[in-house]
This record gives sequence, C-alpha cells and structure tokens, in this order.
Amino acid sequence: MNLEVNGKLRHGLDGWVKLVNRIKEPKTGLEIAIVGKYVDLHDSYMSVKEALTHAALHHAVM
Repeated sequence: MNLEVNGKLRHGLDGWVKLVNRIKEPKTGLEIAIVGKYVDLHDSYMSVKEALTHAALHHAVM
C-alpha cells in the first residue's frame, strides 16, 4: 500500500481519509429508538448497535 511519498498521501489512503472526514464532520444527526424485552442489558442488542453505527458511518450520519 502506498502511504506517503514526499509528504503527499497516496491513493491507498483515500478511502480512510474519506471515512475519517465523515466521522469528524457528519452531515446530520439521527436518533433511533430500540424497543425490546432486554433493552436494559446493553449487550443484548450489541450487534444491532454496531450495525447501526457502521451504517451511520457509511452515510455520514452520527
């Protein structure tokens, strides 16, 4: 992977740079409610939370 040559980032990091920019400067905020039997146990819905986090990163929404 080409990282840095003569102080310039190469194409190998373009995707990562875009992802970091989406995290630092999201377009908008979003609130999502999760309704379920075990919502007080945070680990019960961890996979749902992680899936929503990944989708939010993809769409620049946090």
